[in-house]
Amino acid sequence: MNSRDLEGYVDLVTDDIVWIPPVGAAVVGRQGFRDWLKPFFSSYSYEYTSSDERYLDAGEWVVEYANFETRMTPLSGGGPMSHRGSYTAIWRRDSSTWRIERYIDVGTLLRPD
Repeated sequence: MNSRDLEGYVDLVTDDIVWIPPVGAAVVGRQGFRDWLKPFFSSYSYEYTSSDERYLDAGEWVVEYANFETRMTPLSGGGPMSHRGSYTAIWRRDSSTWRIERYIDVGTLLRPD
């Protein structure tokens, strides 16, 4: 996110990703995820941090829970906004690569800093 590498970020998810944002409908599938993210990546710079990461390893699956904060600054100018909260991600081994299959964002709505 911080590097605004859309394709690199999309590569982190499985083809059948289900991404549940804090507001709105679930985003389903890799192409749907790409389409959903594209306006954000083309409109904002990011400062993303996470903390208090916890992991549960279940062989071919890993459940990750953490707190996060994202500061988004409009590329067109204006003040930054923050989005913070926690998330749960379920990672699945895809051949030799780990990818996110399910993601639940339990964060606040964007708010000006």
